[in-house]
Amino acid sequence: MRKAEIHIRQWFPTPPETLFGHFLRPERLGEIWPGAFRRVRRSPGADPDGPGAVREIRFPGLKFREQITRCEPPELIEYRLVGMGLLLRRHRGLIRFEPEGVGTVLDYRIEFETWLPGIAAAGLALEKPLRDGIARLARRLETA
Repeated sequence: MRKAEIHIRQWFPTPPETLFGHFLRPERLGEIWPGAFRRVRRSPGADPDGPGAVREIRFPGLKFREQITRCEPPELIEYRLVGMGLLLRRHRGLIRFEPEGVGTVLDYRIEFETWLPGIAAAGLALEKPLRDGIARLARRLETA
C-alpha cells in the first residue's frame, strides 16, 4: 500500500462560525473547488449535512462521494470517501477551524492509502486546485 497526504493551512479573516459552512454545505463547496456538489443522503440528525450525510462531487471525468463521519460546529469536520474500496483504503478528510486573532486558521488534511501508484498521483494532483480554491476564498472573504 502506498500512503499519501495533502495538508493545507490557510488563515481566513473571518471567525470559525462564519467559515464552517463554506466547508460543510454542499451548495457552498463550489466556492472552493470547481465542479458540481449535491447532498445525496441527509444526516439522520438535526443538521442535514451532519454525521451520516453523503455528498457527491462531480468533475469532468470524475465522480465520488464523501460521507461526513464527525461534525463539531464550528471546530471540526471529518469525512471519508465511500464506494471506492477497491482503489482507496483508509481515506480520511479532516478539517479543523482554529480561532486566531480576528480570524481562523484552517487546517485541512486528506490522508489515504492505495495500491495503485497512478491513483496516488491522481489524488495528490487534486492538491493544487484545492489549495488554490481555498486561497481564493480567503482573498474573497478578506475583501468582503
